[in-house]
Amino acid sequence: MQNDGRDSLGELGSQAHEERRNRSVRSRQQRHDSALCHVLDHALGRALVWAILERARVFHLSHTAGDPYLTAFGEGRRDIGLWLLADVMRLRPQAYARISEEAQAPPLAADRRPSEFEKGDFDKKDPSK
Repeated sequence: MQNDGRDSLGELGSQAHEERRNRSVRSRQQRHDSALCHVLDHALGRALVWAILERARVFHLSHTAGDPYLTAFGEGRRDIGLWLLADVMRLRPQAYARISEEAQAPPLAADRRPSEFEKGDFDKKDPSK
């Protein structure tokens, strides 16, 4: 009897390994999706997503004339932003419009209160202590 290089026990073991790996990948993706949805449910989370998209320069060209290395760097940065944007659009397409609107809106008065550092009070003691 000739063995064609396939072992039925080896195939079963390989299939079981592949199924475990696929479950692990799906579980990780579900955690990622759940975390992003949680972030998108909160104004501060949406502001963070917008800041990342801006920093990644998603809506800009990344070409740098005469410097292929800077172009490649810009494309890598942009790719991360496109990945985040694609996930936002896949999970909560309506969230992008809200993120954009909130980013363009003028800050609320409560958001504009100066911090202790801006007021110069950072080295003063807390009066309640």
